[in-house]
Amino acid sequence: MLLLLILVVSSFVLLGMAVILIRKQYRTKQLFASINDLQSQRNELLPELLEIMNQEMGMEEGQKKTMLNHRTKTLARNVDIEEKIIAENELNRMMESLLDKSIHYPDLRSEADYIRLSESWNQNNENLIKARNSYNQLVKDYNYALKSFPTNVIAKLLQYKQKSIFEMQELS
Repeated sequence: MLLLLILVVSSFVLLGMAVILIRKQYRTKQLFASINDLQSQRNELLPELLEIMNQEMGMEEGQKKTMLNHRTKTLARNVDIEEKIIAENELNRMMESLLDKSIHYPDLRSEADYIRLSESWNQNNENLIKARNSYNQLVKDYNYALKSFPTNVIAKLLQYKQKSIFEMQELS
């Protein structure tokens, strides 16, 4: 009878740990999807914003094309996370440089569409930072659970793998 009770309790404990891991994995997928959604929303602004900036600032065609290529990579579903992060960092670096240069173009900075789009871009970037921070914290918790006993045993049985942190380049 005692052996049966131990088996039942052990089974519930193991099941509970499995449920915890499953929830953590599901939540990381949800948060990563929300990051993709935020990137999509922000990157929808890019062509129009670049066009307005190009009209006033006379951007190099290669620069605009490169930025749009980075945009495509950040939106692609078949690109691995490391490539997305590289493209995202480069796009952010280039966009920040353009926004900094726009200070020298008062006509551009007073244009209503530019103001609306650049404010939307900046607000979306803030939302992305918050979402990435939440995602990264959850990934750290998830990865820690995969390494900790006894959940590491369950993780191996379920063939769970560690997830990558979504590290972004800090912009000035």
